[in-house]
Amino acid sequence: MVLWALEDAQAGKPTLIYPLRDLLGFAVWVASYMGDTMEYHGGRYSLGVGGRFEPVQRKGKAGSAGGVGPDARLRGD
Repeated sequence: MVLWALEDAQAGKPTLIYPLRDLLGFAVWVASYMGDTMEYHGGRYSLGVGGRFEPVQRKGKAGSAGGVGPDARLRGD
């Protein structure tokens, strides 16, 4: 309001993005409640009892031995 009172030509332009930013933040917040698993560094995890991250067991896929992911050799599994 102060910039408008001083007749600054650029006063209102940066504030036009705020409603879009708030809408996007709300959409991300709603989407955070949609799933129960996540991917992190090539592994799938779920949120367990007490807020602990637990690995999700993968079922066997074509091209992998017994459901072991391609990064298992790096971890020593």
